[in-house]
Amino acid sequence: MKEKNEKLAESVNSLASKNKELLQIVKKLDNSLKETLLSNAKLLYSNQTLSDASLNERQKQKLLKPSQRQTPEEAKNLHEALKTTVGQQKTVAQNHLGSQ
Repeated sequence: MKEKNEKLAESVNSLASKNKELLQIVKKLDNSLKETLLSNAKLLYSNQTLSDASLNERQKQKLLKPSQRQTPEEAKNLHEALKTTVGQQKTVAQNHLGSQ
C-alpha cells in the first residue's frame, strides 16, 4: 500500500511538472500568436492605406508611422477617420465647384 502511494505521488509530481512546462509553452505560443495577429492587422491597414487613391503621400505617411498606431483598432480608426475626412473634403470641393 505504501509503495502504491509513493508511486502515485511520483506520478502526480511528474505530471504536475510536465503540466507546468506545457503551460509555459502555451503562454509563449499565445504571446507569439498575439504579436503575429497585431502585426498582420497593422499590415492590413498599411496596405489599405497605400492602395487608397484618395489619400495623398503626406496623409499616407502619417498613417504609416508606427507611433501613430499601436493596436489594430487604432490603425483601423485612424485609417477610417482620414478616409472619411478626405471623402468629405472632396464632396465639399465638388459642391463648391458645382455652385459656381
